[in-house]
Amino acid sequence: FFCGLRTSETLALLTSDFDFTRKTVSITKNYLRRNGEDIVSTPKTESSNRILGMPDIVAEELKKYINSLYGIGPNERIFTVSRYTLRRVLRIAGKAAGIETEVSPHSLRHSMATLLMENGYSLTDVGKRLGHAWYGSTLRYVHTYNSAQDKMVETLNELSKDIKKP
Repeated sequence: FFCGLRTSETLALLTSDFDFTRKTVSITKNYLRRNGEDIVSTPKTESSNRILGMPDIVAEELKKYINSLYGIGPNERIFTVSRYTLRRVLRIAGKAAGIETEVSPHSLRHSMATLLMENGYSLTDVGKRLGHAWYGSTLRYVHTYNSAQDKMVETLNELSKDIKKP
């Protein structure tokens, strides 16, 4: 959620992609399993290559997780589950948390983008974090909530107080 990674980017992460001193993760590859073969490739666009800052809690948890992986080397994937397993685990966790809509890796990506936009970050900056080459892609990710509509009405009410009535 906090990094907004694509599933293929998450599954391609190696231990060497993390810099826990700087609290960053380098996104430079995609993972795909086709016909029973693991395929790690470069992203389809240059903008997908990026270095992302991680919130403290994410850096701490990932460091603990990697340290728990016995004998893992710097060029080994840290998440060896399938796309299906990742999706299933998130769906189960979402239900357990009482979330009514189905939770998927992609829905987490959408939620992160919306949260950042609602907190005042620009479409361009959110798009860069997501690795989008074109701002139109980011627009499809951003959803507004009723609370945003309510805040807009409050702002308009405040602004309209200065209008003189006839």
